[in-house]
Amino acid sequence: MAWKIYVLFVCVLCLRFILAARENYIKATFEGAKDRGIFNKLVVNRETNELYLAAVNHLYKLSPNLEVIQEVVTGPHLDDPSCTSLTNLTCDPDLKSCACKLRPYYTKALVVDYVNKKLITCSTLYHGHCDKLDLDNITNKQMFPFMPMVANNATASTVMFIAPGPAVVKDEPQRQVLYVAASYTRTGLKAYREQVPAFCSRSLEDFNLLLKNAFGSSSIEIESQHRDTFPVRYIYGFGSDNFSYVLSIQKANVQTDRYVTKISRICQSDDDYYSYAEVGLSCTMQNTEFNLLQAAYVGKSGTKLARSLGIPTTEDVLYTVFSIGDSNSANPSATSAMCVYSLRDIRKKFTENIQECFSGIGNTGPDHMIQSSKCLKVVSSHFFVIFFLESFESADLSVL
Repeated sequence: MAWKIYVLFVCVLCLRFILAARENYIKATFEGAKDRGIFNKLVVNRETNELYLAAVNHLYKLSPNLEVIQEVVTGPHLDDPSCTSLTNLTCDPDLKSCACKLRPYYTKALVVDYVNKKLITCSTLYHGHCDKLDLDNITNKQMFPFMPMVANNATASTVMFIAPGPAVVKDEPQRQVLYVAASYTRTGLKAYREQVPAFCSRSLEDFNLLLKNAFGSSSIEIESQHRDTFPVRYIYGFGSDNFSYVLSIQKANVQTDRYVTKISRICQSDDDYYSYAEVGLSCTMQNTEFNLLQAAYVGKSGTKLARSLGIPTTEDVLYTVFSIGDSNSANPSATSAMCVYSLRDIRKKFTENIQECFSGIGNTGPDHMIQSSKCLKVVSSHFFVIFFLESFESADLSVL
């Protein structure tokens, strides 16, 4: 199936020239102190247009005009990723088993929780712990029990977003839940890193997994034998039309070192992740494949783009920027392209792959999460299958 996708090449020099020529469009600027380090996370409160901006060891609340409303020092704190005695979120320097020292607070996730009027912030400290701050006053912190949730070093990726999830009681309205995708790291104790799933759904109230019992959980993990050799870099996540998606860069499979981009999804009514599925996402122009996703955003389209995509302006569109990766590497080159996908076409591709698997075509998987086997033909399709069609076709692209 040919996806209808449109490509824009980005001319960086032209873009810089245009921006320089239109400096009057810059309404306000904000520059943190040089000792604050680089900014690494930014979210906007869509109800107030206030901004929350994270730098190393600092968190700012800014007005719509980028004036500082509040500033909070978030670190450094005494910590040791190899310490087993951090359950009270402190590192006791008197403990011989802990090499406590001041370590920086790198923000790994920053999300506005509109339901509870909170700002969720997660860091590398304490094995990847998360807290809640009041939106109106970010100096007010709601403490949570020790719970590793995100990647615990400065370079590993974490994607976090809020979207609808399973209802607490069947036939009741869906609740908003927290979706978290985190790279596996080898920083600190393995026992704590294994508590952080690759992708999961958590309660907004207490951060616990929505479901965890002897029969399943609202999470999926990379198999232990592949965690050190199958790195996954998560780029972006979002919810759309009863599904939650996460986009990542990873190897095509466990037998190759070739890196590709994948889009994974989970049905929002599925609390034990039986519906998890993924397909490849690529961007090809004049026989050149842009294989590494660098940034993405889901939003609506204007009238002309919607008409070109064959969709109404009310439907979601995925905007992406890809680059060309070095050979057998996740390192991007300087060449980039912008691709636009309709979510309608993405859903259609998932449906086609699932139907093919139910027809006995392709293989289950993905093989870094579950042992791959041939798809079995079934009479009824009222089942959820964890699968990946290894022979997926790259999308056909057109120039805008």
